[in-house]
Amino acid sequence: MQLALGIGLVVFFALMVGISLWASRRIHSGEDFIVAGRSLSGLMTTATIMATWYAAETILVTADTVRTDGIRVTVLEPLGIGLCLMISGALFARRLWDMKLLTLADVIRARFGPVAEKLQAFISISYIGWVAVQLLGLAGVFNVFFDMPLPTGIILITVVLTLYTLIGGMWSVAMTDIVQLTLLLIGVVVLTARVLAELGGGPLSGLAVLLDQLDAELLVLIPDGSADELQMWAGWIVIGVFANTATQDLVQRMFSAKSSRTAERATIAAGVLYIVFGMFPVLLGLAGSLLLDDAISVGVIPALAEQLFSPTLSVIFALTLTAAVTSSVDSGLLAPAAVFARNIAGPVLRERVSLITLTRLSVVGIAAISAGMAMSGTRAFELIQSTYSLTLPSFIVLAAAVYHKNTRELPGIVTLGVGLGLWCYEIVGNIVTSDGEPELLSPGFPVILFGSCFLVYWATHWLVTRIEQE
Repeated sequence: MQLALGIGLVVFFALMVGISLWASRRIHSGEDFIVAGRSLSGLMTTATIMATWYAAETILVTADTVRTDGIRVTVLEPLGIGLCLMISGALFARRLWDMKLLTLADVIRARFGPVAEKLQAFISISYIGWVAVQLLGLAGVFNVFFDMPLPTGIILITVVLTLYTLIGGMWSVAMTDIVQLTLLLIGVVVLTARVLAELGGGPLSGLAVLLDQLDAELLVLIPDGSADELQMWAGWIVIGVFANTATQDLVQRMFSAKSSRTAERATIAAGVLYIVFGMFPVLLGLAGSLLLDDAISVGVIPALAEQLFSPTLSVIFALTLTAAVTSSVDSGLLAPAAVFARNIAGPVLRERVSLITLTRLSVVGIAAISAGMAMSGTRAFELIQSTYSLTLPSFIVLAAAVYHKNTRELPGIVTLGVGLGLWCYEIVGNIVTSDGEPELLSPGFPVILFGSCFLVYWATHWLVTRIEQE
């Protein structure tokens, strides 16, 4: 089994590099590298948007959390993010594509000036911590199957993913995403069908058995316990529906579509498909409550695969987990690299270094930092993962940039600055006042941050308007 998996991984990564080499023939400029020359078809745009979010976190973390906490977490995964993609497609895709820009920070600069641009660039680049978490997760899989030390696995994975991202930029990311997403969806659907058959002899009868035998607490969507639980649940909704709109990953893929209409339809389609296929890990997490030992609360899906699949199918499923990670990590490398090259280093070095060269150098730098973080310890990852809330101020400013006609620079700057300040205050305050391992964000913080930034933007705009009138 170990040999078969090793051969499978070599073939898989060789295929990814081969696709990237073929895609590199389309790369002639920085625009080609960052947004695929604005030429992606509807199918490719849909696949690359969905693959960016439908990743290891959706497959593994969602199932594990549902196994212990029930379906209440679906308001974040998959319902929240699926709704986010549909809303983003309906309300933002056409307008953003028509701007013909390259990064989210470009959009902010166009309406709120260079100071707001730099603040947004910092927020976008903070995404690299999420990449580090994915690298560590896949290195852990290699450690289990090959007894490969974690640092060695992290370096190996980083080198391969960096290589094919460097070769073809967004073109290679989009093309490889189609292959990776296909493998992943097949693996998840097959495992779900096998699990339901184990429960009841067939998919429908198995689903009926599952719903009949589950603890009723696991099927409660809205928590009715403590105030903290309800606040956390509301925070999941806010992060899922709003925070993911104002990300470089999503905006970059909208820009890469061949037309504004394609961007709109592809983003909405990705949201619908995300909810449909995102329910499969939910079902697997619930089934784990009936089929697995109570001691298994982490790694529910791999445990189900090991218990129900033959060795051959287990190898194939391990490859699908690899696809889940790689389909997101390549995006995670390219997105912050594009922002750094375009919005931070670019204005300083544009006369000496081309945008495509600078972006490629940035990909290498982002990859090196992510690998270093992956080897530094999990506590750093918890800190960086809390940056999901950081994009909530960005959503307020992005919505204003797209829909508010009479914008002023100061409201955008103040909103982003206040958002960063509140986030830092929350993190530092929880660490300093905690005796043990603190919760980095209070349960209700995302809702408070979102509401505060909304009020700050409109209060600042009102004040600036009054001063100008006087």
